[in-house]
Amino acid sequence: MKLVLQVLFLLNAFLGISQKIENPSLNGTIGSIPSSGVLPDWELVPAADPVSQASPFSVPFRDTPDVCDENGPQVWSGIVGYPLVGKTFVSGAFSGTDPNLFQEGIMQEIFNLNVGQDYTVEFYQCVVKQGNNIDTSGCWGVYLDGVFFGKTKKTVSYKDYDDPDLDWEFRTIVFTATKNSHWLKFLPLDDDFDQWSGSAAGGLRMGIDDIRLSCQMEFDLPSFEEAQDSYLLILDSLNADVFLLNGVEQESSQFEIVESGKYFVEVHKENCVVSDSIEVLIVKSPEDSLNNNKIEVLYPNVLIVSGINEEFKPIKFTEDEITSFHLSIFNRWGNKVFSTNSFTMYWDGLSSGGMSPSGTYFWFVEYTTADQIKHTKNGFVQLISQ
Repeated sequence: MKLVLQVLFLLNAFLGISQKIENPSLNGTIGSIPSSGVLPDWELVPAADPVSQASPFSVPFRDTPDVCDENGPQVWSGIVGYPLVGKTFVSGAFSGTDPNLFQEGIMQEIFNLNVGQDYTVEFYQCVVKQGNNIDTSGCWGVYLDGVFFGKTKKTVSYKDYDDPDLDWEFRTIVFTATKNSHWLKFLPLDDDFDQWSGSAAGGLRMGIDDIRLSCQMEFDLPSFEEAQDSYLLILDSLNADVFLLNGVEQESSQFEIVESGKYFVEVHKENCVVSDSIEVLIVKSPEDSLNNNKIEVLYPNVLIVSGINEEFKPIKFTEDEITSFHLSIFNRWGNKVFSTNSFTMYWDGLSSGGMSPSGTYFWFVEYTTADQIKHTKNGFVQLISQ
């Protein structure tokens, strides 16, 4: 009887995120952004910028957003809150009247864009409020260089001004690149015409976090396919430059899959990267089953530290039919990083007490079945240390 020891790892399909925005989680040091190093890779939108409505000649300045977390920078006034991701987020006010009009936003120059390519700006927003800015609803305006190209759907919050539990909502805006680089700017906007501090519909403070940029390339694999002996995945129609299967670059746009599992496919086209996953069930032909009475051991292709598939292990096996077992894992230089004689001892990416670096590792397993026949199997696993 043939017993298949099979591990299926799960990876969610998503639109590929382009790594063109630096520090997308807005991790910084609590305080006003003009201070050096408060928010790495980002700048404030200065009052003198044509897209800003902040009073340009006021002292102190009216264009200084804040890096915030649950401890500040001003708990007493409500400039505080839990970030959606990472350690901190950014909040900015839109309040007052000229010559004391505040509008506090952030910006970053984005490089390596493709002219004519559509990009989606993805981020999360919330209403933060503060003691004298208690407007319950607002949004963010998004600008490309000096051009306004959209504002988000408003977010509403009726929480107290000093409540740190913020209601984050996902928003997207699409733009078309007209140059290879653009300044991407974010400024808080009100959904009414009253920005006077102290009014329930007046002064506003908004939060923003987790800003990403994705490109628009259609890529949608079927979630599941069943095939006999092997499955051929053909991606010729994408006309892409690079194809990766479980993190390993392929020589062509056609992949032959011969083992059951869930496979992670990544596609690169110019400066656009998209990815998806497909689960494949390989059914062996009757002739193969009759001529092969060994127990086949299958392991995952990818190990994601602190992710969904955290341990390198079989998920199904009949221990009674395997009388001895030994697994060894080696790095690219041939050094052994893990070994075990037990089915219940799994590799979690650690080696000599520390986390092994991301990369491709070689595994070798030998086992003896109840009929006293010895078997060996080997393969590669891609370790992703998040």
